[in-house]
Amino acid sequence: MDSITTALGARIKTLRKEKKITQKQLAEKMQVSQTAIALWESGQRGISLETLEKIAECMDLSSEDLLFGTPDSGINRYAGHPSGSSDFAERLTAYQTALLNILNRLNDAGLEKVQAYAEDLSENPKYRKEA
Repeated sequence: MDSITTALGARIKTLRKEKKITQKQLAEKMQVSQTAIALWESGQRGISLETLEKIAECMDLSSEDLLFGTPDSGINRYAGHPSGSSDFAERLTAYQTALLNILNRLNDAGLEKVQAYAEDLSENPKYRKEA
């Protein structure tokens, strides 16, 4: 699978382990097989937005926390913004949600093109954030 699916699966696995939930317990809560959980976590099977919402619900997380982290972790720290910047977090979440919806409609070839284009943009000073 693609790097986005693999990264998302790894995030689900990390959060599941932090909450001390086994694959079997999560599978039972979701009414899916343990194999499905393992495939999602390993990035070998794509995950629909509906499934992400169900995973989040079963782990007592919001979909946003599952995808992007809490205000004091992950995306806000990575972006160099204070956790108290809710305006930034709201705008970023909206952009990321829109991008995820688009990415979920693409096949592997389309995802590779998006990744290559994003990498090209990030190398162009015109589109790069100032340090």
